[in-house]
Parts: sequence; structure tokens; C-alpha cells
Amino acid sequence: IERQVKVQLELGSVIGRYGRRSKQLAKRWLRRGMVHVVASDLHRPEPWPKKALKTLAKLVDDDTFSRLTCLNQQAIIDDAPPSDVAAAAS
Repeated sequence: IERQVKVQLELGSVIGRYGRRSKQLAKRWLRRGMVHVVASDLHRPEPWPKKALKTLAKLVDDDTFSRLTCLNQQAIIDDAPPSDVAAAAS
């Protein structure tokens, strides 16, 4: 983060889809403001993302949720300066 590397958190980690440790780390990184983007690499429809998004919404405020799930992704696509893609703290 200090070198302007952006951190993407896999959405499933928020609900422990990849184990208890990944869930713990996800929550810790969110609390510490170490996450820039929350996204998933789904290849087909799945039922769990809705639960994961609801859980994420409980962990962070509304502005942070918007940055993590939409605004920062758009800034990256738009090739915005790295400073415009700030880590979002809860």
C-alpha cells in the first residue's frame, strides 16, 4: 500500500468461503483500511454473493461500501491516478 499497490479482496473471503483464516484476514484488512477493491471472479451464477455483499455492508459504512464495490473499480478502469483509488477504511 505504501508503494501505491492496490489490494483486491475476493468477495467470498468476507463470509469465509475460503476458510476461517481468510474470513479473519478479510475483516482485519477491512478494519485497517488496507482494501481498495472488493470483487469476485465468478464464472457462473452462484447464490452466495448476495450474502457476502450483505455481510460487507454490515462491516463498512455506505460510502466505503460504494468505494470498495464500484467507485474504485471505475477509477481503475478510467486509468485515474493511483491517489484517486484510496484504500477504504470502515
